Amino acid sequence: MHGGYNADNVDIDFSVSLNPFSSEELRLALKEAETEAARVYSRYPDIEQKAARTAIAGYLGTDACRVIAGSGSSELIMAIVRAIAGDM
Repeated sequence: MHGGYNADNVDIDFSVSLNPFSSEELRLALKEAETEAARVYSRYPDIEQKAARTAIAGYLGTDACRVIAGSGSSELIMAIVRAIAGDM
């Protein structure tokens, strides 16, 4: 394990971006979104991240309009600013 340690028989590694709260349902929902994305890979990417937001919203039991997704931290920071400003 790179840069991590074991606490109470649980591997903890803060040297990489991992989600310790992931679940099987979320993994399956994101895999489904990934499969759909691979099917339409020749199209220009969906800048609204509809498939990913829908999958995450389904897992969380909320509307997709309440989920912000992006292709990196810079894009997400600007999306959050636009959401707060009411320009989304």
